[in-house]
Formats: sequence, C-alpha cells, structure tokens
Amino acid sequence: MKTVLALFMMVSLMGCASRTEFGKCVGVMQDKDPTLTYEYSTRNIVVGTIFSGMVFPPVLVLLKELECPVGRK
Repeated sequence: MKTVLALFMMVSLMGCASRTEFGKCVGVMQDKDPTLTYEYSTRNIVVGTIFSGMVFPPVLVLLKELECPVGRK
C-alpha cells in the first residue's frame, strides 16, 4: 500500500514539471528542438532520487523528463 501511495505522489509531482511554456521535457535518448535552450530539471532529478528504491520513477525521469526547455536560442 505504501508503494502505491508513493507512486501516486511521484506521478503527481512529475506532472508539474513535465512541460514548460516552451514545450515538453525530453529524456536522454530523445531528439531536442534545435531552436530551444534546455536545462536539467532539478525537480525531476530530485523526484527520481527520492524514489530510487523503486525502478520505475528514476527510469521515467531519465528516459522522458530529464531536460526541460527554458527559452529560445
């Protein structure tokens, strides 16, 4: 039960930082838009670290939401 509750909390936290006004966050192997500047998402890295005892959250952060666009080049 604690695992399910923690998973729901993780999903709700990551939903806040998966998109910015410039577009969606990208993961390690995804293509970036060359017209945008990207920075590592501190919130997503912290969430991945907190839930490092599980497999799914850190993998999700690395593959889908590691870097978020912060502005245009």
